[in-house]
Amino acid sequence: MKIKIQKLSVIIMRNLVCSIAAMLCIASTFMACSNSTNEESRNVKEESSVRTQGQDTLSVDSVSNADKGNQVQGTDNLTSKIESVSLTSKEFKDSKKKAVIIAVSRYKGDWEPLSCFNDVKYLDSVLKKSGFTVTIVQNDDATHAGIKDSLKKVIKNCHEGDMVLVHFSGHGQQIEGGDQSREPDRKAESFVAFDAYPKCYKNIYDGSGHLSDDEIHNIRNEIRKRIRKTGFLMMTFDACHSAGSTDGNRGIDSDIDIIRGTNESIVIPNFKPEPLRIKDNAPDLSPFIELSACQEGEINFEYVINEKKNERCGSLSYLMYLSLKDGFTDFNGIKNYVMNNYKKSKCMMRQKPYAYSTS
Repeated sequence: MKIKIQKLSVIIMRNLVCSIAAMLCIASTFMACSNSTNEESRNVKEESSVRTQGQDTLSVDSVSNADKGNQVQGTDNLTSKIESVSLTSKEFKDSKKKAVIIAVSRYKGDWEPLSCFNDVKYLDSVLKKSGFTVTIVQNDDATHAGIKDSLKKVIKNCHEGDMVLVHFSGHGQQIEGGDQSREPDRKAESFVAFDAYPKCYKNIYDGSGHLSDDEIHNIRNEIRKRIRKTGFLMMTFDACHSAGSTDGNRGIDSDIDIIRGTNESIVIPNFKPEPLRIKDNAPDLSPFIELSACQEGEINFEYVINEKKNERCGSLSYLMYLSLKDGFTDFNGIKNYVMNNYKKSKCMMRQKPYAYSTS
């Protein structure tokens, strides 16, 4: 009897050992398959998300701008309902007070999404109430070619004595490389159009989507020549044009702050400034005011209008809205309001606006 029990015990132990060995084998196989799958997944992601272009890489299947912009509350669909007058319409041609709002909230390239649709919403309503005929050029219409074409139509359809406002909302970036002989700091400034990328990439982007300060200078003086001394031009920039300074990065919280620019210049090896066609001291040019959201060496932060709703707007755009709402409808009045109230309004706690005037 004892011998039978011992034999039975041996059989039970042998079966138990075999079962444990089988379980260990299955677990080992599962882990190996899992590791292999993870490795393959990583390889697929790496291959699909990165394309090498010289020393720079371009994210092809990177997080979409819409996903990156979860902190940007609002939608461009709101501004699609705003009536925008055609630049070639009789209404625009006949108007003595013309305004063009150029705004880019979403970009073709890998840029942080912005709240420029709110700039459009606030400025459009108050400009119309102030007697301006308003045209809006935004997002995929605001390519480099689209902006220049729109502003050429402004030049063509302006007349002597007109008041003209051209407002830019979007990213700004400095340009290095090529011919920088006109720039004391060897960096040109630019407004980032819809089709621009933060860097140049071989066979993808050559820098042609950046609207340089020389191009803007020529457009500015052509409008001034068209409206002559009895007219008045104001150009306003709710974008960062001098993002190369490290001092401007103090106090940035990447989880909260949205800035309209970058602290990295774009290098365009073959950059050539556009020849200046009309000098600033040419006869019969209209008075001119330039108003920018920040000084050289500063970052342009978006202003939080409603913290609970996380509603944002361009800091300069919102100050201009407040000035027009308070009845300052002439260009000098807008400029003075912005420069005198930027701290009080809390729109620009970490930056100071820049103003230049010929009058």
